[in-house]
Amino acid sequence: MKSKSLIMAGIAICVLLLIMTSVLAGCSTGTDNIPARQVSRSDSLELVKENTVRIELDGHTTPWFSSVYYKNDTLYYHNSLGGRIEMSDWETGKKLPGYIRTKEKPYSFNPVSGDSVYIMALDEELILLYNASSTVTDTVLPGKPVSIMPGGQGQPYIAGDKLIYVTTSGDEYMAGAVINRRTGAAEFCLPYPEIYKKYYYGDLLPHIPYSAFNPSQRQIVVGFPADRHLYVLDIDSMSTETYDVPYSEWKDLRPLSRIHSDLVVKEQKKMDYFRESMTYANILYDGYRNIYYRIVELPTPMPGTLLSLKGKKLAVMILDDGFNILGETIIEDETVNTFRYTAFVSEEGLNIQLISSEDEAVFATYRPEPKQRP
Repeated sequence: MKSKSLIMAGIAICVLLLIMTSVLAGCSTGTDNIPARQVSRSDSLELVKENTVRIELDGHTTPWFSSVYYKNDTLYYHNSLGGRIEMSDWETGKKLPGYIRTKEKPYSFNPVSGDSVYIMALDEELILLYNASSTVTDTVLPGKPVSIMPGGQGQPYIAGDKLIYVTTSGDEYMAGAVINRRTGAAEFCLPYPEIYKKYYYGDLLPHIPYSAFNPSQRQIVVGFPADRHLYVLDIDSMSTETYDVPYSEWKDLRPLSRIHSDLVVKEQKKMDYFRESMTYANILYDGYRNIYYRIVELPTPMPGTLLSLKGKKLAVMILDDGFNILGETIIEDETVNTFRYTAFVSEEGLNIQLISSEDEAVFATYRPEPKQRP
C-alpha cells in the first residue's frame, strides 16, 4: 500500500509540474527565464541586387509612405497627403485606379480582400475595417492604448477569428496582443526583454518591436532593436519560444544616460547615440522561399544631424524556418530612413526603399542566391 501511495504521489507531482509548465509557457508570462534555443550558422546564401523598381507618383502623393502592403503584383501604400490608401502595379510602377480614403492615419494595414482593408489607427487607438467605399464596417478596440508605430507590414495579422498586432502598449512593456474578432476579448503577450526594464536606450526607434507573421506555421516572430534574440509566439498554444540569433558582429548596446540638462542637447544626443549604435530592425517572412530576413542597422554616425532622410547602413541576415543563420549581406545602397515601415517581400525577394526625389518612390529588390565562393 505504501509503495502504491508513493506511486500515486509521484504521478500527482508530475501532473502538477506539467500544469505549471503549460502555465509558465503561456502568453501572459515572461520569456527571460526560459533558456534561449541556440541556432546554427552557415555561409551558404547571400542577397544579390536584382533590379530597381520605380513607383510613379503625382503631385498629390508623397513618396514617404507610413506603411505599405504587397499582394499579387500590387503595391498598396498610404498617401498621407491625400489621406488615402492607393495602389500601383509593381511591375510597371504605374498607379492603379481606385483608392480607400481614411480619416485616420494607418501606421499599418492589411487588405482582407479586394474590397476591404483593416487599418491600425494608433493615434485613435483603434483597429478599423474599411470597405471600398471608404466606409468603416467594423471597429475593434485593441484592448489597451498603443503608442508607437509597429515595425511590421500587414498588421493586424489575420489568423481565422484572431487579429494579432505587435507594438508598444503604454508603459507596461507588453509588445503583443491577440484579439478575438467575434468577442473582442484581448490577450496580451510578448513582454519586452528584461534589458529594457533595466536600461535606457533612448526613445521611439530603439523601442519599436519588429514582427513577421508565418501563416503556414501560425507563428508571430518578434525582435527588438537592442536584443539579439527572436521571440516566436505560437498563436494556437499561446506559448513563446526564444531563439538566440545574433548578427556576426553584434555587440551589446551601451545603455544611454537619462540625464541631460538641455532639451535640445538631449534630443541630439539620443539621435547621435542611435546612429552610432548597432541595432536590429525589421524581421520579414518570405513565404515564397520559407525563409526569414532580419535587418540590422549598422553604426552610421551623422554628428549634429537631428533629422535626415538618409537611413543607417544596413545588413541583412537570412534565416531558415528554424531560425538558423544561412548568411549575411551588407546593403551597399543608401536607404531612406523610413525603410522600417516600407520594406516588404515579393516573389523576386526582399524590397527595401531607397532615397529618391519627391516624384517617385524607389525600391531595390534583393534576391537570395547561393553564395559565390572566391
